[in-house]
Amino acid sequence: MDQQGFSLIELMVAMAIGLVLLLGVTTVALNAQQGYNELHMVSQQHENGRHALQVIREDLRHAGFYGEYAQSGAPETFDRCSVNLVELRKSIRVPVEGFSGAATAPLGCLPDYQPNTDVLIVRRASTAVSPLGSLVAARPYIQTRYSEFVLAVPEDEDNAFVLTNLDSSLAPVRAYLVNIYYIRSCSDCAGGGDGVPTLVR
Repeated sequence: MDQQGFSLIELMVAMAIGLVLLLGVTTVALNAQQGYNELHMVSQQHENGRHALQVIREDLRHAGFYGEYAQSGAPETFDRCSVNLVELRKSIRVPVEGFSGAATAPLGCLPDYQPNTDVLIVRRASTAVSPLGSLVAARPYIQTRYSEFVLAVPEDEDNAFVLTNLDSSLAPVRAYLVNIYYIRSCSDCAGGGDGVPTLVR
């Protein structure tokens, strides 16, 4: 019996069937990859959201913590955007502040503010004690005892941080923190921004 090869028509039909099958497999693979990417993005958003809420929760839990200092008296008027020590001293009696969403930024120090979003300000001392020899230049630190506090920068260290405890030991010095949380209208704001609203501190 003579053996014969495929005819040109049979070969073309086989190739067409193979291409259809390959196209189907490729479509399924691409859809699976797209589904995985979307699931990964949603998962990452949830993880980022959980982390952001944990950071804010911890900050709020320690709001108004200044060591042993007990606050008293009415708060004074102060500039919320200033890093001037005089203004920071006035702000100590206001550990938490919030601003409802507005069409324009409620404070002048909120670049790329997303309209109609809220702003949260938390003021506190770090829970970690900072040794005097390791203070960072130009950063404000607070030293407290029950009835008074000193807020200064390391440049004033020699004559500023002199408060003592009841046992005459030097009172602890801690970093003074002012964290402002708000929504910015962009994640990458260079060149006009990317339009992705982002929580920033």
